[in-house]
Amino acid sequence: MLTRPSANSRPKFQVFLAAALVLTAGCARVKTSAADRLRKFIDTIPVVDTHEHQRSYPEYDGHDVHFYTLLNHSYLRFDLYSAGAPVIEQERVIGGDLDSLWKTYGPYLDFTRNTSYYGHFLEGFRVLYGYGEKEFTDEGVKSLSAEIAENYAERESWYAKAFAKAGFETMLVDAYWAPFGADLDPRYFTLVFNVNRLVSGPTRRSLGYPRDASP
Repeated sequence: MLTRPSANSRPKFQVFLAAALVLTAGCARVKTSAADRLRKFIDTIPVVDTHEHQRSYPEYDGHDVHFYTLLNHSYLRFDLYSAGAPVIEQERVIGGDLDSLWKTYGPYLDFTRNTSYYGHFLEGFRVLYGYGEKEFTDEGVKSLSAEIAENYAERESWYAKAFAKAGFETMLVDAYWAPFGADLDPRYFTLVFNVNRLVSGPTRRSLGYPRDASP
């Protein structure tokens, strides 16, 4: 049976409780501090990017670049489709009616907030644009779109800034579509020697896929 502490035991009980609170608070501070130190150290490590989808500048010609331009080239759009969103039409993206686009896709962005692609997309804007909100909002998307348009108007300088902000050292490029091409900017890219065709060509031919293995 539980009983209340007696008058004589209350001071000891209060001292014990105070000590427990101090120790618990101390542990919490140590954990937070250790996590902060670890995150700070990790942020100093240069990134060698082994898988990246870089779009060429001509693909953006003829219209302003905004939030939905980038969304339409991200994996996050597939999470939107899984949540029931209609396919993002390139004509609407080029039209740039942000109010209309948010009305259509804003609710589905909310539905995908717990997906990894949403988290990655949000983190990218936090790092590159200082986006401070915990989720994408109508006003937040409009503000980001204005900054995106301004940055992509000066593409060369923005690319260099974004590369530095993201902490990249280089991006490895496996140009399987042009294995003998070497037209890369060495400031950002390192060419990988592609051996796939040397191996898969003869193998697929021997398995009965002559069309795939033809030069």
